[in-house]
Amino acid sequence: MTPPVDFPAQEYGQVATPEYINAVAAAVEDHDAVLRGAYAVLTRTTDYPVAAGAEVPIPWQAIATATPGTADLANYPMRLTVPAAGTYVVSAAFALQDTSTGLMRAAHIRLSGGIWLADQRYNALPSNHAPFTLTAEFDATPGAYVEVLVFHGAAGPLNFLAAGAVPARFSLRRVR
Repeated sequence: MTPPVDFPAQEYGQVATPEYINAVAAAVEDHDAVLRGAYAVLTRTTDYPVAAGAEVPIPWQAIATATPGTADLANYPMRLTVPAAGTYVVSAAFALQDTSTGLMRAAHIRLSGGIWLADQRYNALPSNHAPFTLTAEFDATPGAYVEVLVFHGAAGPLNFLAAGAVPARFSLRRVR
């Protein structure tokens, strides 16, 4: 639900003063800021080796864009944080390196270390990079965070690919 605009009181027929007009403009600006909401986009600039047989959270390297409170790569390189209560859309797109062993590959977006918001898994062909695109909408309170985890069953490490057919990116956007 869209929050109402809180206009200053004005009597019917009263002449609008410059102060009143400025107060209405400020109320509309505040309202628009609430509707724009929080957002962040993280990327990786280099490949990242993912060990076999365990779910591995991916550390991100660069902030493409972010509103305050959503991304802190210095302290939490694997997370995007919810700064205010609301409904959010989280998405991730990336690829895992190809391999001739252990074709099972999986990826998840996890909320605050527990609930899986999105999950994608399949047996990849040995000659193809495994592309992933995950998206989920969820309700959250301030301080909740999301992260991307990957898993594979290859005999050794596989690279989480930073570039290529699917450039690695991780995003969060408040929608309500």
